[in-house]
Amino acid sequence: MPVFQRLPRVLSALAVWLAVPLAASAAVDDTFGRVGRIVSLQGDVSFFDPDRDEWTEALRNRPVTTGDRLVLARGARAELRVGGAVLLLSGATDVEVLRLDDDHLKLELHRGSLALRLPSRDLAEQTELRTRETLLRPQRAGQYRVDRDDESTFAAVMRGALEASGHGHLLLIDSGERHEIWRDDRRDTARSRITRMPDDRLAAWAEENFRDEDRRAEAWRYASPDIPGIEELDGHGRWEQHPDYGAVWSPIRVSAGWTPFRDGRWVWMRPWGWTWVDAQPWGFAPAHYGRWVQWHGRWAWWPGARHARPVFAPAVVAWVGGPNVGVSVNIGIGHAPPVSWVPLRPYQPYVPIVVPRPHHHPKPPPVREPVMRPGVGAPGVTYGPQGVPNNVQAVPAARPAPVARPTATPAAAQPVTVSPRAAQVQTQPQVPPQLQAQPQPQPQPQPPATRPVPAPAAPQAQAPKPERSDSRADQRRRDQTQ
Repeated sequence: MPVFQRLPRVLSALAVWLAVPLAASAAVDDTFGRVGRIVSLQGDVSFFDPDRDEWTEALRNRPVTTGDRLVLARGARAELRVGGAVLLLSGATDVEVLRLDDDHLKLELHRGSLALRLPSRDLAEQTELRTRETLLRPQRAGQYRVDRDDESTFAAVMRGALEASGHGHLLLIDSGERHEIWRDDRRDTARSRITRMPDDRLAAWAEENFRDEDRRAEAWRYASPDIPGIEELDGHGRWEQHPDYGAVWSPIRVSAGWTPFRDGRWVWMRPWGWTWVDAQPWGFAPAHYGRWVQWHGRWAWWPGARHARPVFAPAVVAWVGGPNVGVSVNIGIGHAPPVSWVPLRPYQPYVPIVVPRPHHHPKPPPVREPVMRPGVGAPGVTYGPQGVPNNVQAVPAARPAPVARPTATPAAAQPVTVSPRAAQVQTQPQVPPQLQAQPQPQPQPQPPATRPVPAPAAPQAQAPKPERSDSRADQRRRDQTQ
């Protein structure tokens, strides 16, 4: 075949070959995009779990991503951060994250009040805030406040500019202004009017919080300010110069023999699967970014190269496997969290145990405000302050592994002795029998329903076939007779 005739086939094959890594890269980017985090909580704050289709108690340091929804009871408050954006929520507030990735921050306020600080114009252009009455788009960096009741949306600009649009209505709100926006159902349009600026606890909290944001964090001198939660390290540790890795941070006021990834819990989160939620107030950045190193008999956190783009990981750990210890890497609702893990050292690759975001259609969460029972925590597997030799965190392999969707928080795990030979980091861990998904009882097959069998039809009488004679003489006699 001439070369020019084979050229289209060659190009088609090349296009398919190139599409494979691009598709894989898109899946990874979708999984490890920008995330938010819960910085602080006060009072009853509920978190909607789309996998379990129910409300649970929110946790500090829990990552926030697309599809998450928070409801605050009266008198409660919460602080969320997405990159440099600061989101303050007051009591009786219901807010939902419609989309959160590297290029978008889209929120919907169902009811209640929130204050928003956007430090840059780029972040402002990526942000949208929806209510039933209007769509709000910040026009530049600034400080904003939005309130919503059953019938109206109140949009205020402390600094910056805000565009409100929708239902045939377009409005530009300047700095120092506050507008009430409501829908006129009879005319199928929206209307607005100027109202006074709010003066309440949320306004005082926002003024104090946003003023503190203007100061420069000490951690920014040693690490990239793009690492979420890096500012929380101030006041909780000290920075030193490591001879090989440069600036490293060591926590203070921790118990003797403390090791990373010991105080916290594993929770199931889309799209990552089992994700570590650290119990320390400074624990978000060291748990999901950088690496850990042992130096002078203690643990120190290395934030990574300053010029490198921070990439979120559910937990910067390696899974431990060997003759006595193993871990399941088959992430799914029906699998257990890791049994043993160890912090990653500098330049050790992170091996993800996730799958691309599945296509699912979760049910809409209930609109009513949930009633939280005191003493009931969020679902997940909690690991208390028990450590094991060689700095490997583990739970007994014989311990019943949670299957399906956990409905309660098990008791704290007991220490496990892991020998140096068993504590071998594996890039492809083995799955022990204890972590295999338990077979679900299959329903006994029921006998099929008896159907009436129609009686066979009576055979129809057939005309007798003429007998065939092979004698030629008989044939000639019949011909003569005729």
